Formats: sequence, C-alpha cells, structure tokens
Amino acid sequence: MKLTFAALLLTSFAFGQQQAEGDKLITVPQRYVSAEGVAHQQTAEVSKWVGVGRAIGIATKEGLSAVVDEANRFGATKVGTFIMAMVAWRIVGHDFLRVILGIPIWIAGVLLWVWSYRRLHIGYRALKTKDGKAREWESVPPIPFKTGDGKVASACIHVAVLAIWCGVWMALIF
Repeated sequence: MKLTFAALLLTSFAFGQQQAEGDKLITVPQRYVSAEGVAHQQTAEVSKWVGVGRAIGIATKEGLSAVVDEANRFGATKVGTFIMAMVAWRIVGHDFLRVILGIPIWIAGVLLWVWSYRRLHIGYRALKTKDGKAREWESVPPIPFKTGDGKVASACIHVAVLAIWCGVWMALIF
C-alpha cells in the first residue's frame, strides 16, 4: 500500500509538472537539424506514451487533492479530531506511555535503592526533637552486621540489584 502510494505520488510529480517558460516546443525544418538530432527524434509511439504519462500524473494530482480536501474537512469535525487522536495514539501511544510511566518508576526504584543502601551501609540522620523552628538531629549508625563478610555480601547484592534495575528499565523505556 505504501509502495503504491509512493509510486503514484512520484508519478504525479514527474508527469504533472507544467512546462516552464524555457521549455517551449519549437518546430524547425529537417534540413536545419543535424544527423545526430534526426537520430534522436521522438517517434509518434514515444509521444503517445508521454501523453499517457502526463494524463496519469494530472489524474493522480487531482485525486490526491480531493482526498486531502476531504480529510481536512473531516478533521475539522469533533469525530474527525477524535479519530485523528486515536490514530496518533496507535502510532506513538506505546512509546509515549513507556516514557511517561517508565521514567518515574525507574526514579522511584533508584530512590528506594539509595534509601536501603544508606540504612544498611552508610547511616543516616534522624530528627531527635522538634521545638517550634528549632530542630535537633542525631546520627543513626548503619545496621551492624555480625561479620564483615555479611556487609560485603549485602553491598554486592545492592550493586547487583541496582545494575539489574537500571538495565531492565532502560531497556523498557528506550
């Protein structure tokens, strides 16, 4: 369908052009034409097919103009606007939805990972008392592990989870 439309469009451009001012046909007697010019003379058969191609180009141009005019009139109605929105959604809606939903979900996952990593390995500040505008903060140490191997294993798991999370969501979003 696309190939047929493209062929019709190219045909309309190729044969539907009007002759420019410098392309006027001039007739001269044969004695003024060289032997090479006579050899390249256009036959009646070629002239017939050129005329057919021109007619096809004009018909295609007129047909496409009618389709465009009707589409513009239909697009101005409420139903036409709805249909055009549905067609646009069908074409780009999936990609739009992936970006609009995917990026916030990815950011939420990374923030959850940062929160978990800080609680387990870095420590954090917590609000101790709040008296009006005055606030007092205290440092809360990370969760104590019984061995150093447990801390290393937890850190490695955190890094692996972050890498997998980012890889999956980047593949889904983009």
